[in-house]
Amino acid sequence: MSGPKVVRIVTAEELLALREAMLHRLDQAIARWQAQCEQVGERDASAVAAVMARRQALQALLADSDNTRYAQLIEAEIAFLQADTRDREGRAVDRAAAGRQQQRRQRDNAAAVLKTLQDRPVDADAGLLQALRALADGHPGADAEAVLARAFALLAPPEEQATLSNGQRALAAALQTSAPIPTLAD
Repeated sequence: MSGPKVVRIVTAEELLALREAMLHRLDQAIARWQAQCEQVGERDASAVAAVMARRQALQALLADSDNTRYAQLIEAEIAFLQADTRDREGRAVDRAAAGRQQQRRQRDNAAAVLKTLQDRPVDADAGLLQALRALADGHPGADAEAVLARAFALLAPPEEQATLSNGQRALAAALQTSAPIPTLAD
């Protein structure tokens, strides 16, 4: 085809401005990443230092880099930050789910122990029963595990029941044979 051809000449200043815009996009991605790390409670100083070092390296390439390679480097860093953000969010969700599951187990255990303690004639102090009621109602305290341990200790049989009674000893003696036990060699 013939006709006028349009050629646009891009100046070095325009190319530099494009790279600066790419670096600005990276700065925004870093800011979102840092805010997300703070929000999920996974602030890691070494990870922040590594990201900032890579950002400084990209800034050093700003003046003497071609736009295609620079864009690839910026996109790779932004993709890394997004993937890291997703990983951190996933870990935060897992921690929250585990915490809720532990609270649910504590609540269920407290309700079962409380019911058992009320059904049995056990000497339990009022503070322990109140703490168990609070746990069973879904109000966990800082010492929920200690409260449950104390309650379970009350349910354990006393030491005197753990030994054999006289009748059991007599039965064991009657069942014991005086004949020698044959060995493999016999």
